[in-house]
Amino acid sequence: MSEKKDFLLVDVRQPEEYEQGHIPGSINLPRPKIESNIEASMTSPDQIVIVNCGGRGRSQLVCASLIEMGLKCVVL
Repeated sequence: MSEKKDFLLVDVRQPEEYEQGHIPGSINLPRPKIESNIEASMTSPDQIVIVNCGGRGRSQLVCASLIEMGLKCVVL
């Protein structure tokens, strides 16, 4: 059973980039897969999704998409 947190930290880079270094506690959901997989990773529908990529370009695109889905999203 997952621990309920107020936020979910997601790294949207490719797995190879994630393996080179990432923020501890983050999960890796690459940009092409996040929309179809994000809800399964959340512990609550009200959970805030914090998105990180390294350069903010991918993060901003993903966050806009998640907001369209009705989720609360923040770019790191």
